Amino acid sequence: MGWAFCALPAFRGALCSALGGAAAQQGRARAQGRYLVNGSARGLVQIELTPPQRARMLGMPIELRELSVSVAEPHALVAALRG
Repeated sequence: MGWAFCALPAFRGALCSALGGAAAQQGRARAQGRYLVNGSARGLVQIELTPPQRARMLGMPIELRELSVSVAEPHALVAALRG
């Protein structure tokens, strides 16, 4: 689902964590600046952005406060983002 979402904020140093368990849904979802972009219910990483960043979802401008993504190696992504 990454094709539907575009963000260019500086994620490095953002508060992030690997999430245990599985996502309640797959695809892309939004609620008050919180976005889920996943192709799998496992391997989720949650990234909190302070201050909120400008991004685009399906070409529409959005305010991004929190992004959850599914990845093959969640702990590696968390380590990379924490620098």
